[in-house]
Amino acid sequence: MRMVFGLVGILVTMFVIILIIKYAYGPNMSAVAHANDQAKSEVQQFGGMTADHRDVTTTYKLFADTNANGKLLDFQVADIDADSPMATYFGLKTNDVILSAEHNAVEFKMNQQDDEESAKFAIRDAFTMQGHLVVQRGDMKLTLPMAPGSAAPVAVAPANSSTPATSPSQPINQGIKNPDNEMTPDERLKALSHMNPGM
Repeated sequence: MRMVFGLVGILVTMFVIILIIKYAYGPNMSAVAHANDQAKSEVQQFGGMTADHRDVTTTYKLFADTNANGKLLDFQVADIDADSPMATYFGLKTNDVILSAEHNAVEFKMNQQDDEESAKFAIRDAFTMQGHLVVQRGDMKLTLPMAPGSAAPVAVAPANSSTPATSPSQPINQGIKNPDNEMTPDERLKALSHMNPGM
């Protein structure tokens, strides 16, 4: 009988020790498992891979829009897999028009790239470096991925509209040509004088 009580005492003691270990280290183990899953997802993204180890570029197809001279203007998303990381991370959809890609605080406008391949690499790098894509979706210009809880996107006025669309990011000197258009100093001065009658 003493042996039975001794054995039951040992079993109860072991059960209590197991419960203590489970409650002391159990929550930590689930946090470690969650961190492991998150790290695995980030490594796959950094490597440009899907969860099933395919290159992310195999999960979508782009159509290059070019001008009459063959110069790239933008890319239209011709097809995208539902489980594509470009769809799950950015929210990219079929028929979106990719205008630019951004990562590491550098913007890569599609119409300023030397060739289609470098523009496609900029899009892929925006994904791998957790950057952003600026797309035209219908009549809205969006920056993807959109921040959780962000306001609705601002609609862009059609090109033939007589009243320009206004947005907080629109420069004050919207009537002046962009300096990238290589204005001469005289043209720049003339443009500025219309804004400042005292000149």
